[in-house]
Amino acid sequence: MSNNVNEFNWFALFTVIVVLAYYVLHPLVQTKLKSMRNTHLEQALRLTDQLATIIVPEVAVMSSLGSVDRKNEAIRFVTSKLNDHGIKLSQPIVSAAVENAYQLYKHVVDGDQHLDL
Repeated sequence: MSNNVNEFNWFALFTVIVVLAYYVLHPLVQTKLKSMRNTHLEQALRLTDQLATIIVPEVAVMSSLGSVDRKNEAIRFVTSKLNDHGIKLSQPIVSAAVENAYQLYKHVVDGDQHLDL
């Protein structure tokens, strides 16, 4: 009988330790996973901005394309390069990055050169 009580005490102690460890470690693990996801997303968005900044000046001077075609070509390029790196972002995010890069190019660099002067 004493042996059964001793085994039960060890089992109860083990169960309490496991439950407490879960409640203590679960929030820490979830926070770490969320932080890792945010870091990956931040890196993906930074790469998207850099790619958009690279392609916008090149497509802006293509006078044979209309403005919508230039934007679509820039979006296609950025999406293709992101996919090459295994990064999947939605089209509105890529479109916003391309638009932002174009506005910077147009106003900061003063580069709206696709217009006939």
